[in-house]
Amino acid sequence: MTSQSQFDKKRLKEIRLALCMYSKNLEFPHLSTLIVVISIGCLLLAVGFLLALSALLDGFTMYHTTAYYHIITMINMNCALWYINCRAIGNASTAVADSFQKDIDKYCTAYIVAHYRILWLELSELLQKLGNAYARTYSTYSLFMITNITIAVYGFTSEVIDHGITFSFKEMGLLVDTVYCSVLLFVFCDCSHQTSNKIADRVQTALLEIKLNTVDADTSREIQLFLKAIHLNPPKVSLQGYTVVNRELVTSVIVSIAIFYDLKQWVLTRPCEYVPFEASTRGGLPPSSPPPPQAMTPMALGVLLQWQYTSSSYYNSRSV
Repeated sequence: MTSQSQFDKKRLKEIRLALCMYSKNLEFPHLSTLIVVISIGCLLLAVGFLLALSALLDGFTMYHTTAYYHIITMINMNCALWYINCRAIGNASTAVADSFQKDIDKYCTAYIVAHYRILWLELSELLQKLGNAYARTYSTYSLFMITNITIAVYGFTSEVIDHGITFSFKEMGLLVDTVYCSVLLFVFCDCSHQTSNKIADRVQTALLEIKLNTVDADTSREIQLFLKAIHLNPPKVSLQGYTVVNRELVTSVIVSIAIFYDLKQWVLTRPCEYVPFEASTRGGLPPSSPPPPQAMTPMALGVLLQWQYTSSSYYNSRSV
């Protein structure tokens, strides 16, 4: 009994020493240099973006760009701040996963698994608190990016429909605006997505690779609790419940812009129909006629099917 307790104390001492060694990896490598490089890069990107718009868009003179340098630079800095925070949490999760993998390879016990489960939950909670802390800032940031992308895409497609692809200065200016805002939105979403995967994937893979027939009952129970904790507390970045920041947000933005564009085109191409006064006095107005099929987009075709169903239901009710 005494030899067993001495062995446990020796093993715990080795584990603590290993954790102290791996705690050095939790430091952000070259943080000061990265901040300086990113800050200069954000300023240069803002200057280049505004100079490009000034050269391509009519009426947006060089004098007008002076009112936007601080705004575009602040937007770039917000994206850079989010990248640094996500990268810091990602580095911490990588160090924890490496330490956990080496510890379970040597001493796969219930004590080790339980302590890493608590550490993992704190790391996951830290990522969730990051989204809640910056919820208002990055909710406004996301809405601003989505609005800019929607307006720029609609302006670009309108120019193409009206004049064809002529590669005019106006078309290229709107295209530059679309690409610039899309890249910023993608970086914002991709950082969160990769950080969430780093926290969950490696630790979960290490737990699934443990053979339960080679460990005792307590360790097996702790492994099951750890896997259940990962399933019930996924490391997701949520802006106070309004949205989850990941790559799916980019897909949602693309779908929303496509629906807006299709509905806008359907409204613009929908002809007006004159309804006589006698029709309105016989129990209500019939549904309006749809636009011609050749002038409709794929989204408007779905609206046409809904119109046909509504029209048939209306006239069936009138005949009864």
